[in-house]
Amino acid sequence: MSSLTPGRRRSWPTRSRVALTDVVVSGPPEAVLRWLWSRASPGGPSAVTVEGPPEAVSELRRRTVTATQ
Repeated sequence: MSSLTPGRRRSWPTRSRVALTDVVVSGPPEAVLRWLWSRASPGGPSAVTVEGPPEAVSELRRRTVTATQ
């Protein structure tokens, strides 16, 4: 298992049942975690890049909330 070093960018591709399209969320680990937990600073520039169709991104967020309850 690799360890994360400060400032290192990681991305986690996932498959969605909404469509067979990849959603890629990338950025510094701390920023990605804040994005997944809906704790990103509102109105400020985001260090997170999200690629994929909006419905698949919404499904990823919904599943993350369900999995971390």
